[in-house]
Amino acid sequence: MNFSALTQSISWNWFFVYTLFIASTFSIAASEASITFLYLIGLVTHLWKRYLPEMSDSLLWVMLGYVAVVEVSTLMSPYHPDLVMALQSNWRFLLPFILMSIFRERHEETVLHWFFLFLFLFSLYGVVQFFTGVDWLRLPENSLATPYGDTGYWHGKGNFTHHLTFGGFLVVCFPLTVALIFCKEWGPPARFLMLLLALTVLAGIISSMGRSVWLGTLVASVVLGLWLLPRTTLLAVLAGSVLVWGLYSQYSNASSQAHESNSALEALQQRLASGFSADANRDRLNMWASGWDAIQDHYWLGIGFDADAEVMTEYRKPYEAAGHRFLNGPGVGLHNLYLQTWLSYGLIGLVSFASIWLLFFARAIRAIIRSERFTFSNAVLWGTMAGLVGHLTAANFENNFHDGEVQTIVLMMMGLALTQMDRLSRRIFNPKTRR
Repeated sequence: MNFSALTQSISWNWFFVYTLFIASTFSIAASEASITFLYLIGLVTHLWKRYLPEMSDSLLWVMLGYVAVVEVSTLMSPYHPDLVMALQSNWRFLLPFILMSIFRERHEETVLHWFFLFLFLFSLYGVVQFFTGVDWLRLPENSLATPYGDTGYWHGKGNFTHHLTFGGFLVVCFPLTVALIFCKEWGPPARFLMLLLALTVLAGIISSMGRSVWLGTLVASVVLGLWLLPRTTLLAVLAGSVLVWGLYSQYSNASSQAHESNSALEALQQRLASGFSADANRDRLNMWASGWDAIQDHYWLGIGFDADAEVMTEYRKPYEAAGHRFLNGPGVGLHNLYLQTWLSYGLIGLVSFASIWLLFFARAIRAIIRSERFTFSNAVLWGTMAGLVGHLTAANFENNFHDGEVQTIVLMMMGLALTQMDRLSRRIFNPKTRR
């Protein structure tokens, strides 16, 4: 066997890129195996060629800085720190840069075509689950079908273990499918298929019954609207604000119980109404309040990785004494990515985490300004940026960034965006470069 050819061939990287994009829609184990092989191939290639990888990217250093803060915070924590698990929670952060380097050699459109096919099946499966509660990919005794109260409907979750993981995955993907409908470099048949896919993904998002996911999708749609119809979008935002105020006035005292429904629309209305009810959200509000109490005592460096079960029990006691019974144990976290990051890694950790996104969005906006409207790169940049904004919006009410499935798709979309930035930058400095 020619070992040099094995390590230098792009085909092996390309194979695992395919498996990553396809498997990300249904299997975290296969996704992580693909990422692991991409890492190993990169490492072996660099060792065999005896050169150091390029480390000049400022976003890479900001990400590595955040990982270092996580490790330091966990090391200094008095609550049984686990440095290995803390590192493992962020081991995928190199993925965007690996994808960018691979996509320099071959264009990513073919990979996206296969990804979109499986995304369509994945979303459609969630819709079927909403109506039937099926869990075809598990044995009956291992079924994770989750009914929505007594409505007769279920939470769509695909092959994932939780409906918010399913919805969190789709909210990142949905804007990209919409943006590519308007890609002028694609023919009418391809754009029609993207429209069909976008509608199916949207149906999957609705079927998840995740209110935070719905909100993230709405905000992501506003971002896309600023690209497509900026003035109309701003007027729609003003009208939507009035509507939200009206819904809050109507449903703020609504019951939090999901009762039997005669139609899917009624079940969805119940779920939407519960988002405006203080009673329906009391548990989450008290989780945030107890988390804020804990943050005051661990302001700068936090409590370290995965110490919630040990720490938060004490901070929940005042709320339990006041008569509140928490629906989830203290180990589930605060259901807010930003409060959770502050609690776990202190203000320093929160600032370093926010810096990743500030730098990424600054670069994305600069690349969008350089790109031609409705080209493939322009559509991908808008779509991925909108999806990540939607994810970060939903993260105000959930912490699924640390779900392996969601973190993987977030970093995959970031890799696609970085690829477009890199491609545009090379075109500017080398006018002879073509896609």
